[in-house]
Amino acid sequence: MCNEDKMEYRRQYNKQYYLKHKETRTEEAKEKKKAYLRQYYQDNKEKLDAQRLQWRKDNREKSRLISNRYRQNNRDELNKKGSERYHINLEESRRKGREYYHKMRDDPEVRKRNDEYIKKYRLEHVVELKEYSLYYNRRPERKEYHRKRAKEYRMKDPEKYKVTNAKYRQLGFIPLNDYFDGAHAHHMDTEVVMYIPAEIHNGNKHTLTDHIKMADINDKAWEWYFNQHDNNQMINNVT
Repeated sequence: MCNEDKMEYRRQYNKQYYLKHKETRTEEAKEKKKAYLRQYYQDNKEKLDAQRLQWRKDNREKSRLISNRYRQNNRDELNKKGSERYHINLEESRRKGREYYHKMRDDPEVRKRNDEYIKKYRLEHVVELKEYSLYYNRRPERKEYHRKRAKEYRMKDPEKYKVTNAKYRQLGFIPLNDYFDGAHAHHMDTEVVMYIPAEIHNGNKHTLTDHIKMADINDKAWEWYFNQHDNNQMINNVT
């Protein structure tokens, strides 16, 4: 048998051997490779993480394209794994998220990039964001949340809230008297305000566009004001 025949025989033998043991050898090789890479990563974790982070900084655009392509091709699988991982380790996931947020928040490059992305995204998705906002804020739990926050804000600093509310309604705010507990800020007109008891303010429906109702509640407000003034003056004279 010449050398060429021997080489051909060897090639055929190797081919048949490979086909016969293909699955077994492939699985064994895969497991060995996974074990080796896993161990290598554990032994060189800090070094590899630093190299990976530096590569991403040096190749931001390329890294973003690779990540986006991978997410698009494996969207369902990634969503499923992410949801499972998040709910299994809920507290740990939240802790890591907070740590990452605080770490990246002070990075000027990250903040600038995020601001540009958010601005661009909002300009390109005006209708979708508006629809989602309406849907999200109409849910019962969100309505209750907004009511609670508004009430807390009013109770925290009632006088400041009155001034803010007046500005929102495009009204002036020139108070005639000082605020007291339980008082409502009543606009005598578009500028002048008098603090009066809530029962007087709520017990007389009025609006600045209805002069008759405004005159009625203003008369009652002045009557209360002068009675308070007279009573306080009498008390001062006695003391």
